[in-house]
Amino acid sequence: ASMSKPRNKSPATLRLLRLCCFAPVAMAGILAFANLGAFADEPDLPRVEALTRELVQAFRERRYQDAMPAARELLSIQEKAFGPEHPDTATTLQTLAFIYENQGLYAEAEPLYKRSLAIREKTLGPDDPDVARSLVYLGNLYVAQGRYAEAEPLFQRVLAIRENTLGPEHPDVAATLNSLALL
Repeated sequence: ASMSKPRNKSPATLRLLRLCCFAPVAMAGILAFANLGAFADEPDLPRVEALTRELVQAFRERRYQDAMPAARELLSIQEKAFGPEHPDTATTLQTLAFIYENQGLYAEAEPLYKRSLAIREKTLGPDDPDVARSLVYLGNLYVAQGRYAEAEPLFQRVLAIRENTLGPEHPDVAATLNSLALL
């Protein structure tokens, strides 16, 4: 799938940006829809806005079960608009996986995290900071399940990426070292 260049944001996109700016950091996947250039001329835009509001609200209220249908539908719309291997699709996959994980649905979350990671590695390269972020999510999923031996190489890779891209003194490097120490 080809990535389109960002366009000027429409009033609807700006409304969505204002809406999404209040989302928790963990809901960064929703922000993939903040650049709605692909939707600006499409009838899906009002639906995307409504689903995004629903997802943000459900997540804020920790109603993860209620957030899942909206996240699934957003993913479906996004895959049609951007393609199944677009970096923004990877972000939405990660969001859906995070929702599953927060409900203890680890078996459902894992393939989504892995698919998100594979997309990012393919589209961004193996040493991109977003790849490191995907590795952290997958590693944390393994830790939550007591799968420490599987988590450790992921965090080792995160450490290498972050040291190379951010420098050894960056707080994210320290956080990664802490994650490794807790294994």
